[in-house]
Amino acid sequence: MKRLLITKPFCTLNFAMFLCAASLVVFAACSDSPSGANTAGTIIETNTGNKGLARMYISTAALSAAAFDTLVASYTESDTVGDTIYVSRYGFEKVLDSVEVLTGIAEIVDVPVGTYDSVEIRSASGEVRSVSVEWVAVEGEVSYDAALPMKEPQAVSLDVGTAVDGASAAELADMPFPVWLPASLKNPCLTDAAGSILLLDSAGAAGDSVLYWGLMETVALTKNGSIEFKAFDNCALTNHTGLPLARAYWLPEVVMDTTGDGRIIGMEKTFTDSLTLGVSFWIHMDAAEQLHNYARILVSDKDSAGFIVQQREATNKINIRINTRDGDYNAVFGTAEILDGAWHQYAFTIAKNEITIYVDGEFLERRTFEGSEGLDEASYPLIGGYNNMVGGIQNVFFTDGAQGEDWFKLFYALQKNAVF
Repeated sequence: MKRLLITKPFCTLNFAMFLCAASLVVFAACSDSPSGANTAGTIIETNTGNKGLARMYISTAALSAAAFDTLVASYTESDTVGDTIYVSRYGFEKVLDSVEVLTGIAEIVDVPVGTYDSVEIRSASGEVRSVSVEWVAVEGEVSYDAALPMKEPQAVSLDVGTAVDGASAAELADMPFPVWLPASLKNPCLTDAAGSILLLDSAGAAGDSVLYWGLMETVALTKNGSIEFKAFDNCALTNHTGLPLARAYWLPEVVMDTTGDGRIIGMEKTFTDSLTLGVSFWIHMDAAEQLHNYARILVSDKDSAGFIVQQREATNKINIRINTRDGDYNAVFGTAEILDGAWHQYAFTIAKNEITIYVDGEFLERRTFEGSEGLDEASYPLIGGYNNMVGGIQNVFFTDGAQGEDWFKLFYALQKNAVF
């Protein structure tokens, strides 16, 4: 006759693997030995191995989860060797955010490999419930919840030509991109070469196609200079989520004719705390159609400190003006002759007192300016100036300024091929 009592403490690490390495095993045995003596022992066992980790995408819709719910998933393994019983428990916790609930998809990293058949959902109000799932996390692979409709993908290719080479592209991060998909796809999402799911936001339609925007955390180019995806139908619950494509952005065209209002972007702080900033936008203006000798195109300042993208002296030239309180004021940089009525990309980065300008994806110049006082107070960028330009602006992005020449080359190529 044998009695076995196993108690297993539950250990957690948020967003990571938890492993109970210590299991208390109480083993009592009755022996029929000639002496009639009973033997008993208490054994504290320690797990001797670690599980591999995987990355997994799950359906929050199938869980009927709400924002800020905590998912707790685990499974146990036991192994008996002689009189020794090894018990290990693996799993993870994850707090769901509003986008993951809105889209119905959540990514979980560092998932201990194995099979999960149930998950505990703990609400912010303290309610706890269990839901059956079919999750299989495989080491070295991206795993997908069986509840996600990841079947019958359509191939999607973005041709960027020779904008950058593969090695350079692999170094780029956080790249917004536009993509046209068939209107027959409802609430689609993409997977990239690594198997990551990319959520999309719809931005317009033309004929039987819909324009979407997404964000690549990393970039993988093929030998032919293209970026390959797979598109899945009904992958997400919605394509209207306001994805964080950049620190701030404005996609629709703002058409100005000197009578309408510009558009204010709700950035309370245009520059980062380190006084860095990146800006990219597309503009079409024809110098011959302007009604004034001076036009403000994009402005962010406060008390005369900040930047102004402008046209001056009724020419076909655009430039950026920097104003500081302790140094340069009305200093002009990045003059480019692009006000010819066609669409052009104008972009720049600022790092303290250095400015770098790009035009149509190509490096234009890098210069320094004196002073920086007041730049940290610039806020609420205004697209379209003050009702004194004729033309259009769209795809306005504000970044942290860490982007370099290859990043802007590829960003230009992605937009030029898909939008303009």
